[in-house]
Amino acid sequence: MLNVEEQVAVLALPFKYAPFLESVNKRGLALRDVVCGTFAIGWFGEKQDKRLVKMQCFVTGETVNLYMRPIEGITIVADMEAVEIVEYEDRVVIPVPAAAGTEYRASRQLPPYGPRGKPVVVTQPEGKGFTFEGNVVRGYLSELFVPYMDPSEEWYFKTYFDIGEYGFGPYSSSLKAGIDCPHNAEYMDGYYANGAGSPFCCVTEEVSLVVRTVANSGNYDYVFDWEFKTSGSIKLSAGRTGTLEVRATDYTNAEQMIGDQHGTLVAPNTIGVFHDHFATYHLDLDVDGPENSFVKANLRTVRAEGCTTPRKSYWTVVSETAKTEADARIAHNEGPRASFFCESRRKTRLGNAVGYRLIRSGAAATALMSEEDYPQKRADYTKKGLWVTPYHKSEKWPSGVYVDMSHGEDNLAVWSMRNRSIENTDIVVWYTIGVHHVPSQEDFPLMPMLNMGFELRPYNFFEHNPVIGTQPFGKH
Repeated sequence: MLNVEEQVAVLALPFKYAPFLESVNKRGLALRDVVCGTFAIGWFGEKQDKRLVKMQCFVTGETVNLYMRPIEGITIVADMEAVEIVEYEDRVVIPVPAAAGTEYRASRQLPPYGPRGKPVVVTQPEGKGFTFEGNVVRGYLSELFVPYMDPSEEWYFKTYFDIGEYGFGPYSSSLKAGIDCPHNAEYMDGYYANGAGSPFCCVTEEVSLVVRTVANSGNYDYVFDWEFKTSGSIKLSAGRTGTLEVRATDYTNAEQMIGDQHGTLVAPNTIGVFHDHFATYHLDLDVDGPENSFVKANLRTVRAEGCTTPRKSYWTVVSETAKTEADARIAHNEGPRASFFCESRRKTRLGNAVGYRLIRSGAAATALMSEEDYPQKRADYTKKGLWVTPYHKSEKWPSGVYVDMSHGEDNLAVWSMRNRSIENTDIVVWYTIGVHHVPSQEDFPLMPMLNMGFELRPYNFFEHNPVIGTQPFGKH
């Protein structure tokens, strides 16, 4: 993992490096307006015994939206341990996109303005309606894989494992009332290695209880919600906003573009590059105890033969309990299914197994890179949307423990090849939600929030609808 301190150390190197200063001067840029960022280099089959990163630089000047103004054509490779530049190439000069139109701060906007919304106020005259005690599920976002689809020299390595390579703790944002969360929210501090505590998590209630945290990962801001409903459902949402990662180009109009440019022209001289977002959740679902089984509910069409009515067909549910890990590997594009269930041995009074089901959303993208492509080898677990493994304390992160420059030899897909038993034991469900992001002009200069998620819903966990008999909010 790349820690903040060592990244800061290498980021100072270009500004003392004569070839880079010459490249900046050649482009007519002011050095005081240039800022640089570090980028994990991944692995592409080479043998490497050094911890290396690549750096890309940007121009601020009249805007703070530096990601919209990349300096294209320069490759800088730095040794993290030696703190020195070990490779430098200035391959091509491409115009830096203009600052005009990239500013997103409200204080810098000029008329005409859009319509102003009416104020929304949430009050709880009797105080908060929740307390913290115990836990019903142990789950967390365990990896966020974001590969870009540009194979060019300055872009091919941009296949980020945001959690494994950078970590989310150090980049968690301190939340502000009325902006990130409602004014009535309860805030909790978070602590991580080499950092100070800050309110990184808020809990708020309206009709349901929402636990929220926000993390900044380079150009993207991620908003993660766990919504606990009075019906017993848990709805998980991963939203993203922020700025696109763009490539500078000579093109100023889409009609000029020739061949595959690996993205959309979102502004003059600015291409928003195609990419994926794969968010993998680690869900240790102890449904009424640690001994659970995983059940696939398959939908099957049946011919209505021998019926006395005009109906010709119907569908039914054929349930299958997964015995081993291989039985529970499921791709998003496999056949129709009602749901996936985690069941305990306990039965309801009517004899149904107590369980929770996973309800998929539309964020069901499957990795499209070829299996022999190096980034896909490192993230081959994204070829399946769902995996189930027996709980093991060392299996926490689907891309492995040491992800930076890893070869894909220690990840979820490798662990699962042992094909261990997952019936009537403590199991972990690994669920990946994903989207293929095709940028549009509406994503420039700042993206609107785009959400993806899924739901964990009770299935015969209660004897009847748990909401029945509860008092309406605000009624005495």
